[in-house]
Amino acid sequence: MRHCTLLACALFTATLLATHAGAQTKEPGKKSEMKAQADVKRLTVAFREQNWDKVFEWLVDQTGLPFLSAHKAPTGTFTLVTAPGFTLTIPELIDLVNERLLASRFHVMRRDSAFLLLPADERIDPALVPTVPIEDLAKRGQTELVRVVLPLKTLKAKDLVPEVRRLLSPFGEASSLADRLVLQDAAANVRLILKTIQDLEAQGPARAKPAPPAPATPVLRAYAVPAGKAEAIAKLLQEIYRAEPKVRIIATRDSGLLVWGSAEDHLEIARHLQGMPPAVTEVIPLASLPATRAVQTLKGMFAGAGDLYLEADTTRNAVIVRGTAEQIQEIKAALGPLGDAPSSPTVHVVTLERGSALVLAQELEKAIRQLKPNPVRIIAPGLRTPADRRAPVEGKEKDKQPVLTLTAVGNRLVATCDDPQIIAIVRELVRYCSQSDGEGDFEIIRLRVTDAITVAKVLEDIMNDANAKELKRIRIVADPATNSLLVRGSALDILTVRQLLRDGLDAEREEGVEVRTFLVGPLKYVKAADAVKLLSNIYHNSFQKAGFSIGADERTNSIVLRCSDAVFRDVQVLIRELDSQARDKKDDK
Repeated sequence: MRHCTLLACALFTATLLATHAGAQTKEPGKKSEMKAQADVKRLTVAFREQNWDKVFEWLVDQTGLPFLSAHKAPTGTFTLVTAPGFTLTIPELIDLVNERLLASRFHVMRRDSAFLLLPADERIDPALVPTVPIEDLAKRGQTELVRVVLPLKTLKAKDLVPEVRRLLSPFGEASSLADRLVLQDAAANVRLILKTIQDLEAQGPARAKPAPPAPATPVLRAYAVPAGKAEAIAKLLQEIYRAEPKVRIIATRDSGLLVWGSAEDHLEIARHLQGMPPAVTEVIPLASLPATRAVQTLKGMFAGAGDLYLEADTTRNAVIVRGTAEQIQEIKAALGPLGDAPSSPTVHVVTLERGSALVLAQELEKAIRQLKPNPVRIIAPGLRTPADRRAPVEGKEKDKQPVLTLTAVGNRLVATCDDPQIIAIVRELVRYCSQSDGEGDFEIIRLRVTDAITVAKVLEDIMNDANAKELKRIRIVADPATNSLLVRGSALDILTVRQLLRDGLDAEREEGVEVRTFLVGPLKYVKAADAVKLLSNIYHNSFQKAGFSIGADERTNSIVLRCSDAVFRDVQVLIRELDSQARDKKDDK
């Protein structure tokens, strides 16, 4: 796609140049005269915060050459303030313009027929570069791109090409044509290379390779850097060369640098780049620390570590690190004091950010018993440990199954087993239970005794942080019609809700429930005896409990209840609805 874009720009520009050249053929002498005068004429120049469009128009007025571009003029302004009486030639002004345009990644090229505005970070079509005679090379600015053809007398062009290519800038190219050397580059660099080759030829054929020049004139060169690190490396080098105003360093995209400086500066920058260690990526599994909390702590500890990248992988409870090998070793060393023990194939330590380790251990016990014949033992403060339970095992294998021990204390669970496969299964089950994708799993829990609205409020207060109104740990919605809870959260949170309901909030206990006597009525449209028969069938389980009863007072057409508050509320709502329906039927008659 990029080559297609360059080709389209080149064809567009070439068409414009051909059209302009055809229009100028009638007055070739006049155009050559204007160009020669523009090269030697010295001008008093001053620009103060001028838009680039105005600067380009000024060049057109002074040189008589049109300005062509397939790109929009760069943003920003150009300011040039000189001392009184100071003058510049057009080539000298082009150098100043190009130096300023480098920050916007553009370059001005002067052809015989027009000025061209081209991207500085893309390859330039060689067909656009003007070919100039060697004797006219001095009339070109240092930054102007040119092509020259140098005939050789004693040296071989093919032998020189590989050596010369090492001295070229990113825009430079070198090739051979019979006994001629074809060079394309900034005029300043071309002049230095030509002088070196001419000196070698003057010394005779004994030296076949040109010595690298050491120019004081700055040249532009490109450097490749690791992907994604161009901006960081550019900032580092800019800090190093802050005291060198002649050195310019900019990042191109994410894997390249453009440097404007002398040959000595380029050698130093190359040494800096070679000394930078390459970045590597590694996934560090955590044995006990939660990945999210570990990454937050590490980011605070290594805040000034340059290009270090840290991300929490909650799915695998690991830390993704991209940095140098030394930085990765420092992070591994820091995890130990933070409380993360070295990983072991027979031990797995889990620290839950939320939830009960005991609830998780009980769920793991059920799952392991269904998957493997290994016995499971749960150890927790205040928990009576029953005999080890295992799935049926036949033959001699019965006594060879390693025991899985789950030790639960607060929010920390330690799983130990001599069988690494069992620990691997535990690791995956823990990941599934404690992690949730998006908003988590969805489940409907039907209540047996207590009121759904009341229980939902209690669970919301227990499970969610009152201060975190926007980001809730678990969502609980009551459905009064079915006396159910709609719960959405991680698997571990749903298990915790079920345990709370089973052990206390919705427990069907014969003792410990406050039983009181209630009177409902008198009923207006429904017979109390008929209502009692209906309610006895509906609340059969509830009224079988000790202390729960229901009866009808036919004298006042009322219902007498002895039950809990929750059952009374349900019965009251139902009787009110039955009485209302009986009234409607009577009115219809």
